[in-house]
Parts: sequence; structure tokens; C-alpha cells
Amino acid sequence: MIKSLIIKELNITSLGYKFKKENLINTILELLIYAGFIVIEVYLFHMLTKKFQAYNGVEEAFLMIYLSIISIFLILLMTLQARKSIYSIEDANIMLTKPIKPKDNIISKIIFIYGKNVLFNYFVAFPILISYAINIHSLVYIMIFCILYPWLMAFFETGFACILVLGAEKLHTLFQKHIILQIVGSILIIVGFCYLYSYILNIFMVLVQDGNISTIFTNETLDILKAIGNFCIPIRFFTPVFENDFIPLIYLVLIAGGILVLGIFLASYFYLRFIKNEKESTNRSYKKFKKVDTPIKALLKKEVKLIFSSNSIFSFAGLLFMEPILTYAIVKAIHVIFKSGVFTFLTSIYTFIIPIIGIIFVTLFSVIINTSSSFILHREGYNGIKICKLIPISYKKQVLIKMAVPFMASFIALLVSVVVLVSFNELSILNGVFAFMIALVLQILMEMICVSTEFRGKSKEGTSLAAVIELVSILLPLLVVGLMFLFAYLGLPFYISFLIPFVVILIVTILYFIIFSKKMNKLFILLETRN
Repeated sequence: MIKSLIIKELNITSLGYKFKKENLINTILELLIYAGFIVIEVYLFHMLTKKFQAYNGVEEAFLMIYLSIISIFLILLMTLQARKSIYSIEDANIMLTKPIKPKDNIISKIIFIYGKNVLFNYFVAFPILISYAINIHSLVYIMIFCILYPWLMAFFETGFACILVLGAEKLHTLFQKHIILQIVGSILIIVGFCYLYSYILNIFMVLVQDGNISTIFTNETLDILKAIGNFCIPIRFFTPVFENDFIPLIYLVLIAGGILVLGIFLASYFYLRFIKNEKESTNRSYKKFKKVDTPIKALLKKEVKLIFSSNSIFSFAGLLFMEPILTYAIVKAIHVIFKSGVFTFLTSIYTFIIPIIGIIFVTLFSVIINTSSSFILHREGYNGIKICKLIPISYKKQVLIKMAVPFMASFIALLVSVVVLVSFNELSILNGVFAFMIALVLQILMEMICVSTEFRGKSKEGTSLAAVIELVSILLPLLVVGLMFLFAYLGLPFYISFLIPFVVILIVTILYFIIFSKKMNKLFILLETRN
């Protein structure tokens, strides 16, 4: 029974989803990204540890800190996985109709989470251990002993995730009720990631440029690293293995095993309470009905759910959260390149190159990501359009709401991207305003192009014409910013170089909107002949 339940967990999670034939290309792309991440991770770790070899005790402390960061990340990741699996209302309702014991179900869920945790440890932590072992010229049998690390640490991480899962469920419920908390939390996470990336990129660029680590890590910071390493429990009990000292592993096993047992007990206890409450709620008769939303409010909620329902990293929601980080990362890296070496002379003559780099990447990312969500008929489903015709809301309002939800999400991501770039001095305030205005107008134009093309029945996402529209979303920002570059190169003031293409694209957008709004109702009605 437990084996069947584990297979069920695999099928209903993203792992089962990814290995279906229709999702194979997306899965391959994700695997390539993971592989690239592992290569970069191992390279950076190897390079940094070789620099630390000159400092006594720092190399081992850095390993413990690095593995601790990975462990914290995996605990958070497994906590989210456990919350989705253990507190799934759909799963609970299905289980209540089946002759399955709740304890078998919770055990299968924990085993599945543990297996997933082991897999992630092999992907992320195991290559680091092997790299460290090679750096210090460990014996082969010690490298083989590192194979045990993912299994041992998965005890600790899975147990901690099971302890935290109830708190995660309470937070999830709170955030679901208050959308403002979701927005504020998302912004704080994005800003935090950008700050962390800025620090890591600074270290990397110093190492690449002059290989001098002393400019970043002074004696004081190195002492702090060693002090922090001593508090990295339970990982500090594994690193003595590299010095042929296996006794501390007993402490690691005891701590990890104890945390796992406590986590299983708490998760099982609260899961049984959850199942009991669900069972009582299905038998409970309600005297009060839930308040019915207004048609417009209900439509807005439905559009938000349609957009943010996917768990893929390539979904619109995932790309929105990545947009500020990716934009900052690329702009920062290219600015560093153009401000050093042979490019210094070039940028000293053509000073407009640096701001244009920032503008072009802000515009590209925002327009491309917004376009990915603008195929509203594909998102709704062509059969769903028949239902839309029965809703007591005018066709024009329905279309505007369908366009407004992804646009507002893209607007927030664009605003955060620009604010981050300006805050970290990658763009001046004026150039940030230029980038924001161009990207905003192009977003509106591309969204109308996508919707009107779909309404005419000429495109479904996945067809060649949809691919052409996505290509236009790349070429159009390049064309507009390219005109800015051309006018600046010809000697026009930078604000004039911005205003000319901006005014042109603004006029085109206004004209397109006038035509589109006049034909909107007619095109929506004609959809019935194709559905």
C-alpha cells in the first residue's frame, strides 16, 4: 500500500508532470539549466577554496558554511513540498473515500519527501564535497564515503521540514487571505536576492580581474568565517571525515535521526488532526453560505488563478519573480565588462553606451515576459470562451480585465527592476525613467497585438504565427533602443535620442488602441463561430 501511495505522490507532483511526453522539451531545458548551475557552482567553489588554502582553517570553515547554506535552502524547499503534499485538501478528500489508513498516507508522503531531498543533495551538495576532496588530495575511499552525506543530511533536512510544515501552512493561509502581504513579501525577497547577488558578483569579478582575495577577505572577516564554521551543526561533524576522523559522524547520525523522529511525530500528529477536520467539515451542514463575489471581482480572481497556477520555473509567475534578478545580474555583469579592459576607452568616447545597455535589457525582459502571458484565449481555453459569453459582463470589460491582470503583474515587476537598477547605481534616475517609459508602452502594444491576433483566429500559442509574435517581442525593443543608439551616435543629446523613438512608438500604440477598442466587441462575438 505504501509503495502505491509513493507512486501516487510521484504522479501528482511536478516530477511526474515533467516526464510526460508533452512536457519533455521543457524538462530538458530545465535539466540543462540545472546542469549549468552545477558546473558554475563547482567552478566557483573550487576557485575560492584554492584561494583559501593559504589561510589555516579557513578552507574547512568555508566548506561548512557553504554546505550549511545549501542545507538551509533545501530545508525551506522541502518545507514547501511537505506543505503542498501533507495539507492538500484535494488529496484529503480523495483519501477519505478510499480504504487507506491516514498513517500509511503520511508515511508515504514523508518517504517521498526524503527521497526527493536525497536527490537534491546529490545534485547540489555532493559535487561540492568531491571538489573539496580533490582540492585537499583526499584518498579515494574518503571520496566514496561522501556518498553517505546526502542520505545522512536528508534525515536532518526532512525532519526539520516536517517540524516547520505546520507553520508554513499557517503562513500560506495568511498570505492567501491578504494579497498585500503577498506583494510586500515578494518585493522583499527580490530585493534580498539582488543584494546577495551583488555581493557574490563583486567577489567573482575581483577574482576574475586580479585574483587578489585579500581586498575582500581581511583577517577580521576570515576570523569571522572560522567562528561561523564552528557553529555549523550538524555539518561540522561530517568534515572531520576528510582527516580520517570518523567518530564525529556518530553525533551527526544521532542529531539527524533525532530531528527526523521528532519531525515525523509532529507531522503525523497534525496531519491526523487535519484529516479529522476535513472529515468533520464534509459532514457538517452549513447554515450560512459563503458570500458571492460580484461578477467583476470573481472574474479578476479567476484571471489571477489562471496566470499564477503553474509551478514551472518557465511560467509567467516564475519569470516575473526572476525578472528583476535576471535584469540586474546581466546589466551589472555587462557594465563591469564595459568599464574595464579595452572597452574603457570605447565607453569614455561614447558615454551613451552604458545607459543604453541598461535600457535595452530592462525593455527586453519586461516585454518578452509580458508577451508570454498575453495569449489570453490559450490561457482561457477555447471552450472556456463559450462560458465567457454567458457572464453578465460586457465583452469589452472582459477583454480589458483579461489584459489588465497580466499587465499589472508585469508593471510591478518592471517597476521593481528599474528601482533595483537605480538603487544599485546601474542606471541613473533619468535613464531609469526612460527605460520604464519605453518598456511600459511596448508592453501595452505587444499585449494588444497578441490579443487581436488571437481574436482574428490566426494564432494559437504553439503555432508558427505565435512564434512570430514572440520574435516580434524581441525585435521591437531592439529596434526602438537601436534607434536611440543611432541618434545618440549621430551626436543628438541623449534625451532627444530617447524622445524621438518613444514618441513614434507611443503614437503607434495609441492608434492601435483606438482601432482595437472599436473592433473588440465584434471580434469577441465572432469567436463563437470558431468555438
